[in-house]
Amino acid sequence: TTNSSSSSLSSRARKKQRKMMENEEEKDGGAAPGAEGAKDNDSNKDIINNNNNNNNKVMNWFDTVHCADANKWLLHLYIVRALHRCFLYDNAGFIDSDKVERILDPLIAQMTFDLPAKNRHQYPRSLLAAALVAQDVMVGADLASECSPSPTTAALTTAAGADSAGPLAEAAMCALVAAAAAVNTDALWKPMNYALLMRTRASSSATSNSSSSNSNSARTRAVALETVAQMVDRLREEFLVLLPESLPFLAELLEDSDARVARRCQELVKTLEEISGESLDEYMKV
Repeated sequence: TTNSSSSSLSSRARKKQRKMMENEEEKDGGAAPGAEGAKDNDSNKDIINNNNNNNNKVMNWFDTVHCADANKWLLHLYIVRALHRCFLYDNAGFIDSDKVERILDPLIAQMTFDLPAKNRHQYPRSLLAAALVAQDVMVGADLASECSPSPTTAALTTAAGADSAGPLAEAAMCALVAAAAAVNTDALWKPMNYALLMRTRASSSATSNSSSSNSNSARTRAVALETVAQMVDRLREEFLVLLPESLPFLAELLEDSDARVARRCQELVKTLEEISGESLDEYMKV
């Protein structure tokens, strides 16, 4: 019994001594055991709180716009993302040129289907797009690396671009490129390329006194041109069969009234010259 009591007292003394040492370390500025874990927990809490704040911004926005418009826009985004995944992961040959041709025009039309803008709090478009990015509504992890728009026209073409149509335009652009790669035949490439090039002729002149109207036209041209550029990057030499019909449109875009669109066209022409191995200068005359 005596041995048991002395052992118990010794154990208590050791615990008390360790506690005193820990207290001394804290007073001296030393990190107490478990401090790193506490910091990690605080960091995780900050991330969760930031995500919750962004989610709340999205939900507040959808609560304040006309519900039908918001739900319609979001439904379009989900459908385009679903189509993109169909094109991307079809290994059984389900997707063919006939199926894609039937949805080609509606899919291209999504590039100009704008974010619902009316809301009581007048949230900026950039904030809405950024909040949607944070909520992962716009880009799934499996699609994030499938399409990389050029920085030259990023403000007009990327999901969170200040003057862009938002995530739906970029989603449609990436889905179209995936469709071209999935079908892998010029029977689809030609009508797709021509339809996109016709979009680049959205009026670049001041047909309206509205700066918003002019901005939308530049955005339409930029997104259409970027989609063609993404097709070139994906198809490489196979795109050359489409080059003759593309040249007149590219010649016009080199003189575009929006400097960003004109610069992006210059980049595309340079890429085509590298792929074809010849200069296109003689064809670049309007």
